[in-house]
Amino acid sequence: MKLSSIVKGAGAGATVLAGSWWSRALLAGTSYRVSKQLDPVGLEVVSITVQDEVPSQPWERPLAEVVGIGSWTVASLGVAAALDRAPLPRVVRAAAYGAAVALADDVMGRKLMEIQVKAKGNDAAAAGSGASDAGAAAAAASD
Repeated sequence: MKLSSIVKGAGAGATVLAGSWWSRALLAGTSYRVSKQLDPVGLEVVSITVQDEVPSQPWERPLAEVVGIGSWTVASLGVAAALDRAPLPRVVRAAAYGAAVALADDVMGRKLMEIQVKAKGNDAAAAGSGASDAGAAAAAASD
């Protein structure tokens, strides 16, 4: 399991264990941010992707981070509130939620990595076949 998934799952579990809404929000947002620093691929609620290495507007990258952290925090607070009503002990609810988040983040991260690798392979194959097609067309034209 990825370290970022463990961090995100631990934060989710700690969110359920925390008493106040402020501490729950702080735990959820911090664990999400740390996990994204460790590995940016994984489970998200809302995401904005900045396409360029150097964004054209200085606010694009901070906006993307605020939206990601904010949406994760709001969702975590909602789940924590729902789990507060469950008839199980708080520690059991926290462990189950943390494990579910860690597992889902790990699986999602691995699937997204597979998709990215396949897309890069398809792009390379298309670029390679395009070059060979152009070479074959040039050879045919010279005959």
